[in-house]
Amino acid sequence: MAPAASANKDRDSLVANGLAHKLRNSLNAMRTHIALVQKFTASSTEPRVPRQLGKLEEAIVGIEEILCEFLAFASPPATEWTELELPSVVREVLDFVTVDLEQGGVAVAEQYPPDLPKLYTDRNKLKRVFLNLLVNARQAMPEGGRVTIQARPTNDGYLVVEIRDNGCGIPEPEQAQVFQPFFTTKSDGLGLGLPVVKRTVEDLGGQVSFESKPDVGTVFRLLLPVAERCREELECAAHQQQWLDPVSR
Repeated sequence: MAPAASANKDRDSLVANGLAHKLRNSLNAMRTHIALVQKFTASSTEPRVPRQLGKLEEAIVGIEEILCEFLAFASPPATEWTELELPSVVREVLDFVTVDLEQGGVAVAEQYPPDLPKLYTDRNKLKRVFLNLLVNARQAMPEGGRVTIQARPTNDGYLVVEIRDNGCGIPEPEQAQVFQPFFTTKSDGLGLGLPVVKRTVEDLGGQVSFESKPDVGTVFRLLLPVAERCREELECAAHQQQWLDPVSR
């Protein structure tokens, strides 16, 4: 990354974190006041009081979720590179969403060849990618369906990972906009889920694409560098940055 671009990214990250800090302070203050109101009205016989306070707490949780999604896009944390196996990451995410998938009637199948090459990546960031894609797949199949996760190595040092569903698909006029920030067709959506996926995958040295047909389903395709290739690219990028940085020479 060029020095100017890096400086702009650092500035944007600082602004995003400052905004998030102020918002979280306000949300914590709201929680404190709600707790006080609950205490003062504990003996009230009016049934609407606890119900309305509960709705306020739900609204605060919703705002915090939006804030986390915004920060993941505007100010992603530093990448913690580690060597890992793809199936273990997928399994962690599936364990997290198992109940929701079962309640929605969504079955998941995993298909991996033997001796799948390892990745050199960030575990938490990659988990967020799969979580967002699985949530999208679940929402695309309100009546239930099937998700297939499969991976295969390429001859040039990548893993191709596909997350396929047989849901409602994405209408063709909307397909060009799915990675645009704040574009959403959901009444309660912020429109940052797929932009976060795209930015995260690219930050990890990969690429993301998709194919979708209405009433047939959607497949998101991740191209992720395997461990050996990723290390080589990181070393090359670090060498180029050192050469461009006048202070280091």
